Amino acid sequence: MTSTERFKLRLSKYLAENPDVKPSVLGVKAGKSDAYIRTLLRNSDQSPTLATAEDIAKNIGETLNSMISDNNVDKRVEEWAKAFCSLDEDAQERLMTLLSLELDQAKRS
Repeated sequence: MTSTERFKLRLSKYLAENPDVKPSVLGVKAGKSDAYIRTLLRNSDQSPTLATAEDIAKNIGETLNSMISDNNVDKRVEEWAKAFCSLDEDAQERLMTLLSLELDQAKRS
């Protein structure tokens, strides 16, 4: 996943989790048109400039680095590992079986 894709994914997630934040207002706050955010998210080949990406991140209370880095993936993996290790051996086996079944089903879809 590219940094632009991560940026857009995190922006989409932020907007979904904060329905009171309107994309049109966010676009204007970033110095762009009221349709900018919706257009950016809709067009896979469109990327914000560095300055615009920084403005958008700032307006949603994030840093550009947090919006484009892979650190969030690392944190999730670490959280899963800690949770998994806290389970007893039987629970770990059951979880691994369920995970294997889910992965097999996803491959078939």
